[in-house]
Amino acid sequence: MPNAWVVRPKPHHIDRMKEFLDRSIVAIGWIRLGPLDNKKERLESQICVKYPEKNSIARGNTLGQLDRFLNSMKVNDIVVTPDGKDIYVGIIKSDYYYEENCEKYSHQRKVQWVNKGCPYHRKSLPTSIQKR
Repeated sequence: MPNAWVVRPKPHHIDRMKEFLDRSIVAIGWIRLGPLDNKKERLESQICVKYPEKNSIARGNTLGQLDRFLNSMKVNDIVVTPDGKDIYVGIIKSDYYYEENCEKYSHQRKVQWVNKGCPYHRKSLPTSIQKR
């Protein structure tokens, strides 16, 4: 049974939803890191070296986000991407990869968008889901 993941479309606080839809991807920022190591200990070391200004709580949060994107998400899992009042749903179609030519959100996964041209309106979803 697939898991469902939320990936927000705003790496570095810039709305990239149109690009995600056009390129059939979801992506995250953390551009200073370069290609991510899938071993959690080495990933933590990458974060410490490239983001020394982060305190231990912020580093832990970053590590969790990156580890989930890199290791926990699987091909055929569901991705839910909120964009204001709209909700896009997709199916993950690739493992993690590093897109070197995309400096703002180079950590990516391919996605097949289920409702690319017709987003769900947040209010049309069950209340329990709207609050998440």
